[in-house]
Amino acid sequence: MYRTIKLLVLSISILSISILLTSYFAFKSTPKLYVIVSTASGIYLVDINSGNEKFIGQVEANVIAPNGQRILFVKFTNGLKPTIDLKIRNILLEKDEFYLGLPIIDSDSGSSPLAQSVWSPDSQILAVSIALQNDQKNNKVAHNIWFADVPNNQFKQVTFHSGNDWDLKWSSTGTYLAYVSNRSPSCPVLSCAFEVGEVYIFSLRDKIEYPLIKQTRNLEYAWHSSRNVLAVSSDASTIASGLGPAWLSIADAENQSVFAIFQSDWEAHYKIVGWQPKSDNLIFVESVFSSSSSATHPYPTKTFLKMYNYQTQAVSEISSDFNIAVQDYYWSYDGQYLIARYKTSNSNNRQQDHAAIIPLEKGKVSIIKDVVFLDNWIFGGMHPTENSLVFTGVCSDQVSKCIITKHLTTGSMSEVEIKGISESPIYLLGWLTTSK
Repeated sequence: MYRTIKLLVLSISILSISILLTSYFAFKSTPKLYVIVSTASGIYLVDINSGNEKFIGQVEANVIAPNGQRILFVKFTNGLKPTIDLKIRNILLEKDEFYLGLPIIDSDSGSSPLAQSVWSPDSQILAVSIALQNDQKNNKVAHNIWFADVPNNQFKQVTFHSGNDWDLKWSSTGTYLAYVSNRSPSCPVLSCAFEVGEVYIFSLRDKIEYPLIKQTRNLEYAWHSSRNVLAVSSDASTIASGLGPAWLSIADAENQSVFAIFQSDWEAHYKIVGWQPKSDNLIFVESVFSSSSSATHPYPTKTFLKMYNYQTQAVSEISSDFNIAVQDYYWSYDGQYLIARYKTSNSNNRQQDHAAIIPLEKGKVSIIKDVVFLDNWIFGGMHPTENSLVFTGVCSDQVSKCIITKHLTTGSMSEVEIKGISESPIYLLGWLTTSK
């Protein structure tokens, strides 16, 4: 009997120690979530749980890396020798990892010397489309692509021409960079340099670039969430001539192949919403025009929200009356909800922000829910670990500044006061997750 009790006590002790150790290591490995915000006084790192803030820096422009650990600081200096300073700072290590001062075309010339900058998915390489002084040929401002390789502290030129590269987008695998490029002599002036172009691909593996989509107007494209495949929409419409032929195509970056899903002479146009995360579903908007819509300023008679599956090539209809003027689209963190942000005018002719929440679980859609934003809130996008909308704005006490989350399905709300920041407005730039 005594031996049995002794063994029982020993077992309970071992179990208790095991539970304590498990709890300890679970606590140690619990990720800590921060939000990066911008105000008139600078950029801050805010603990999403406590609201404690930390000043990062004050800059003219910035780009946050996907993992939130790096930030690009940009500073322009005009004058006799205009320059651009690119500084990349590691937020976690609190140190500068990359700095470069470059001679640029005077930004007062009507074209920004820095057209775009975009981080690779692994946050290691920053691709920039920039007009440097040595790129100026034939009195044109040429925007070429350069790579800022942070780990190797290198700045390398990728494209070499007298045209313009813009709309840079990395594939989800980080293997390819896509961009729209205008290198045609038929459009020599800057006024049309960002309207007509071709989609080019740069392969990081092979260190080469090649054209994928032929020259056309009004190009839009989006990478698949896990494949090296793009959806591309384009049309030949112009302000002068009105509606023109339109296409919606799928392009394979690896095989350098393209095939059209839809094509119309003028009666339908297509706008890409995006690829649903963790799936082969492409969401797009189809606008249908009547025979009387061929005027210079056409208005669609019907607008559909549709879904195309890359594997089965099946097309399904999500909504047959999607007539809202959407400003931006967002995905929930699990990819099961599409959020369409749009505006309406109220009785006082004031603009009111809305979000249409579209559930797409297993490729099906149910009731579309509408959320109205409060006037003193600024929409900051989606929460990275839960299905919630995120805002910055005035707390419920109507005094303090808060980060507010609103759950997509339950509608429940929570707020965290941002300590140390009293100014408005506050803009959400990105998220950072670290170990505790």
